[in-house]
Amino acid sequence: MDIRRNVRALADGYVTMQALTIGDRALQARAAMSFIVTGDITIVGVFSQNGFNAIKPGAAVKLVFDNDPGRLHDAKITEIPENIGAAA
Repeated sequence: MDIRRNVRALADGYVTMQALTIGDRALQARAAMSFIVTGDITIVGVFSQNGFNAIKPGAAVKLVFDNDPGRLHDAKITEIPENIGAAA
């Protein structure tokens, strides 16, 4: 008996962690894989209060990741939530 199943994504992207192997069952209670949609990635940053004067929505920024040394990634500030700050 030759039973094949396909795993299909609803958008373009890539799998970052796959927990399925041949013979496994995908269950609701257990993640089968992590999927990142290309072009729809949000990175949340925490900055000291001194830096907030220079950070504005729409500003171009460059990101550096530890796992991709020597490469700069272009990004844009999309929003700064209101009423953020350290707890009193």
